[in-house]
Amino acid sequence: MDAERAAVQARAQDPDFVRQCSLDGLQAKLPLPWPTPAGTPPSPKPDYRSHYVYLGWQDLPEPATWQVVTRSV
Repeated sequence: MDAERAAVQARAQDPDFVRQCSLDGLQAKLPLPWPTPAGTPPSPKPDYRSHYVYLGWQDLPEPATWQVVTRSV
């Protein structure tokens, strides 16, 4: 656990990491792409528990607008 804490503290003190991984640093790249390797077949699953929908980044700076969406199974 100390190694994890040390890594978190080291990242927090690295100005390049903080700048690049902040909302300000990432917003021009959002939504982040999750490329699929060439030749990957389609998933055989007909449905998934989570259905991600990108809603934009504009409301992220205000935590009061965050909500948790749950779906009963």
